[in-house]
Amino acid sequence: MKRIILILFLLCSFRCYSEELDRLNVVWETPSENSFGSMPLGNGDIGMNVWTEPNGDILFYIGIFSKCP
Repeated sequence: MKRIILILFLLCSFRCYSEELDRLNVVWETPSENSFGSMPLGNGDIGMNVWTEPNGDILFYIGIFSKCP
């Protein structure tokens, strides 16, 4: 009986948590006009900022983190 209650509690918590995360997702509905509207991408050692220009070009910056010995 305790296992059933625990499983139901975990399932309910996961569903509530996933709904909360969906609310926090960032959505771009229109293209950016310049780099101030860029979308950050990456995690860890490599990161990017991607955006579009009014003429349709897709531009990006790439950054790599490295430690100098």
